[in-house]
Amino acid sequence: MAPTLDDVEQLLGIPTYGLDVHTDDARDAKTLLKDLLGVSENEAKNALKEAKGGQAVTFDWLRMHFSELCERVTDERVTYCSRAYLLYVLGCTLLCDKIGSKVNVAPLALLEDLDRVSHYGWGASALAFLYRHLGLASRRDTKQLSGFLTLLEAWIDEHFPVFNPVADPDYTEDLPRALRWVSVDTPK
Repeated sequence: MAPTLDDVEQLLGIPTYGLDVHTDDARDAKTLLKDLLGVSENEAKNALKEAKGGQAVTFDWLRMHFSELCERVTDERVTYCSRAYLLYVLGCTLLCDKIGSKVNVAPLALLEDLDRVSHYGWGASALAFLYRHLGLASRRDTKQLSGFLTLLEAWIDEHFPVFNPVADPDYTEDLPRALRWVSVDTPK
């Protein structure tokens, strides 16, 4: 028994069908940052160096460079900030890794055309990412779990009542089923 595509859709309301979350884009990380976030070559190089991951940038770097818009902002700047925000969200949720402070820039290629973003099957990709990281976590020398853990938690709450999930009295059927349960801090 494991989370399925149906669980992703039913529990979290994330579409699993649509365009493949895959790209054949041959641009390297520095070029993606320059082309799709509008930073200079030097800024891109420094961002990648700061993250010490080669293909990643830190969440702090994204916040520092894209969290504010000035009064006379251009449409191009809004697009850059939108892509940065979506990359940030993907790195914090669906494609979360163990480090938790940086995100791979490869998904930027999928964010190039913002009108297509909602047409991707993000749920299927998130489930595959979770499976991959569950497999990695099963290794003897692994000390942390990563992946789309919100899905795993929602799935456990839904399918294992022995863990006594607490029902949210404000839940309505038009919401994703994961919102039926509320987190309760355990006493120390």
